[in-house]
Amino acid sequence: MSGFSISNSNKNHIENNSLINSTGYFYLSQSNDNYFLNNQINRAGQSSNIGVYLYNSSENNFYNNNFSDSYKGVEFGGYNQNNFLFTNIFDNNEFIGIYFSPNNLNNSVLNNTFISGGIIDFNELNNIYCSEGLDNTYIDGAEGPSCEVICSDNFYCDDNNSYTQDTCINPSKYDSFCNYEPINCITD
Repeated sequence: MSGFSISNSNKNHIENNSLINSTGYFYLSQSNDNYFLNNQINRAGQSSNIGVYLYNSSENNFYNNNFSDSYKGVEFGGYNQNNFLFTNIFDNNEFIGIYFSPNNLNNSVLNNTFISGGIIDFNELNNIYCSEGLDNTYIDGAEGPSCEVICSDNFYCDDNNSYTQDTCINPSKYDSFCNYEPINCITD
């Protein structure tokens, strides 16, 4: 199989397909509001080494897919915005699970699993990787942006200042923070 492409097409449902040992890949160009559900993209894109390539596409949804054994699982090229990737598995992609080139904004990557290949994003602050504590899982050396936990107990907030009471608020939660309450009177 040589892969498949969707160009200038909206509101498609691509479900329960397998693209395995393909010389091509799945290409989505200038297409919006498509659903990509329960698909297997394994060892795809042998000529391009990409499982899925998005170009200038917005508001597409990727749920419960498996992207594995390619060089890049999914690449966002051109200008893509407001795409949503949720509960996908990125397994053993040689270079990276998801690659965002510059100019990709407001894409949400949540509750996915990355095994030995994480995320490269040149605009990390402009895409969403944490929402209400919903995070991605990184295993076997995979790395990428995630929900940041500031503190898990009061020890992490210790500023070595005896004139403040150091307290971890919401310990071990994505919205944790350190509170430093002044102490007005200290006795030795």
